[in-house]
Amino acid sequence: MHWLVPIIQAEIEETDSVLDLCCGQGLVMRDVTCALYMGIDIDGRQLERYGDEPHRGPSIYMVADVTQIVPRCFEPRFDVVVCVDGIEHLEPGDAVDFLTHMPHWARKSIIVTPDQFFDNSVNDITGKPQESEYRIHKSLTTEEDFVARGFTVKLKQPEVAGYNCMVYVKEN
Repeated sequence: MHWLVPIIQAEIEETDSVLDLCCGQGLVMRDVTCALYMGIDIDGRQLERYGDEPHRGPSIYMVADVTQIVPRCFEPRFDVVVCVDGIEHLEPGDAVDFLTHMPHWARKSIIVTPDQFFDNSVNDITGKPQESEYRIHKSLTTEEDFVARGFTVKLKQPEVAGYNCMVYVKEN
């Protein structure tokens, strides 16, 4: 089990519906218990890999660009919207818009992201360029950016792969 699962699970009830944006392969969220899970990612290859070990409960997966999801497109809203290691892959302006739209999609928002920008255009393990442009970091959303939009720091995990991992939560 990924070390983030108990931290995120503490914010999600078993009866909650969860929207996971930039879900990728779902390495964290597949072990979080909820009543309904919807994962969205722009990279269909990542979702295909997710299919090897899908979320444990009722699940829906969709290939879509999260920057094109309009406010109020989910009616009724989800209980929780989650973005684990995803916002840093958006262009800076899109990341700010993403934070602004989150309250329209769910009653609670949870974001996990590094606290510093680092170039990951080369895969740390293989030493080769990332297999997908969508895996490259493009922006840094700072703690100040989150706090200014009503998020609180739930956790600052020091030195995860050379950076601090930040967990932000907001009741919308």
